[in-house]
Amino acid sequence: MREVGDRVIIQINNQIFVESNEEDRMSRGAEEVYYEDLPRGRTRETIVRRNGNRIVTIRDRYGDVIQRSRITPDGRE
Repeated sequence: MREVGDRVIIQINNQIFVESNEEDRMSRGAEEVYYEDLPRGRTRETIVRRNGNRIVTIRDRYGDVIQRSRITPDGRE
């Protein structure tokens, strides 16, 4: 395990995992950020940007991203 900048690099057997805190990057330029609790310990984060786009991220109970979508003002995902 080692840290490079704001990233943590972990090697388990022959697999390498990179973890980073993307909160600053994702919420940059946001007008609004809100969170909702979902069933089975999941959470939904919605970031509303100035251009009307919404970034919706669903995380499992461990904080891992299980789905991320960008929804445009006209409703396209």
